[in-house]
Amino acid sequence: MQELQMDNQLLRSSLRKCSTKTENDNAFLRNKHVTFSCPKSPNAQRLKKIQGIEAKKNVVAQSSSRKRSVDFNENNLQKKKNKCNEGIIRLNEVHETLVQYSKKVSNVRSLIQELIDDAIDFLSNSVSFIELCVEKDFQRYQAQVESFSSAMKKYDAIVAGMDIRLNELKKIYENTAELKTLYDFYNNKMDEKCRKINDENEAELPLAVQLNHILNVVQTFNEAVQKFEKFQN
Repeated sequence: MQELQMDNQLLRSSLRKCSTKTENDNAFLRNKHVTFSCPKSPNAQRLKKIQGIEAKKNVVAQSSSRKRSVDFNENNLQKKKNKCNEGIIRLNEVHETLVQYSKKVSNVRSLIQELIDDAIDFLSNSVSFIELCVEKDFQRYQAQVESFSSAMKKYDAIVAGMDIRLNELKKIYENTAELKTLYDFYNNKMDEKCRKINDENEAELPLAVQLNHILNVVQTFNEAVQKFEKFQN
């Protein structure tokens, strides 16, 4: 026995525990024998204590198992709640983001509408200005056309007057040429008759013949006067 204890002391702690357990098992086997227990016997009390301890252990184990199950269920429920809460939080964040974006979109829409209104006003003013410029240009062009038309009428009138004057001058020239020809014709004719009268006077013709020649000269003169009066008219 002393040798075993010495060997036990020389062993390390893990081996010493194993050897101690082996000794206890051997002692239990040596003391094991068939006995009939009674309520007051030490074995019965020991067995009762062991059963109570085991019952307590079972109760504690069941309680621990139940507690672990409850904790597990609570943890699962808490996880689910946390997931739901996280989903709600994310939905709230998304909702807030959408609200912010909707505000921005509404602001952008209002800005775009203002820009559209400004563009419409600018285009309307531009169209009005262009129409006014076109109207003024048309009026100026119409005035120029009227002025040109009036100038052309005056020019046509001047040209017509010049044509009339040229025709008158042409007629005057023609009449003058004709009048000169007529004057030369009657002048020559009168000279010829006067010369005949002088010749007759020198030849001492009868008075009746001389008077007849004089009447012819007067008749020729009257005819020439009538012709000249026609030219004057």
